[in-house]
Amino acid sequence: MNKIPASTGWLWIKQGFALFMKQPGGLTMLVIAYSFLMQVLSIVPWVGPVAAMILTPVFCIGFMRAYQGVEKQQRVTLHVLFEGFRSPALPRLITLGALYLAAMAIMMGIFALNMGDVALQVQQQKITPDAALKQVNFGALFFWLLVIGVPAGMAYLLSPMLIYWQQMKVGKALFYSFFTIWRSFRAYLVFQLCWVMIFMITVQVLAYVFGQNATQLLVRALLFPVALVLYQCASYACYKHFFGAPSDQPVAPEQTIE
Repeated sequence: MNKIPASTGWLWIKQGFALFMKQPGGLTMLVIAYSFLMQVLSIVPWVGPVAAMILTPVFCIGFMRAYQGVEKQQRVTLHVLFEGFRSPALPRLITLGALYLAAMAIMMGIFALNMGDVALQVQQQKITPDAALKQVNFGALFFWLLVIGVPAGMAYLLSPMLIYWQQMKVGKALFYSFFTIWRSFRAYLVFQLCWVMIFMITVQVLAYVFGQNATQLLVRALLFPVALVLYQCASYACYKHFFGAPSDQPVAPEQTIE
């Protein structure tokens, strides 16, 4: 794999948006259904949120198969959302989900340690939000984000697709994902930064246009599912850039990338 220019990160976003626009209604319906399932799971105390996190890579495969179908002019249906559950790679995807949960738990723990009881004090109206921000050690949060969050994100980004389409084991998929992104880190950085900027600008524009009313809250609620689909469409474009267009069926174990 040769190093690629930083502008490739923006190209992935453009390709992802073009893919979404082929079937915006169907893909939005799919992510709304997924969000509903996650909300139902979260109702179950303790077990529900944990299961939702662990199943994230499994549902990711459903979305990736949907994007593959959109490219082939196939209509998006809810049936494809559960494609990962029907795959022989399901145990490995669940293992990846457990590692994803562990990484998120570590980051949340670090965030909680840096926040202390600031959030509770704000909730109890003992201090103002502005005063609370002054008590947060953003330098430490940024440090741990670079040390743990960014590498974990690089290792995870392509792993579900590599496990499913390339039939890789979990460790190998994480390895390939991390070093594939590492060799193209400038493009990855542009991809992430542009995505964050687009999302933040969109939120601000919506707030300016609709103001603080029920319509603005409804539009913002719809924005998050659409943003998730667009990000995944761009991630699919990223996978295709490095590993080519996926086949309809996962490769046989003896054909996996070495």
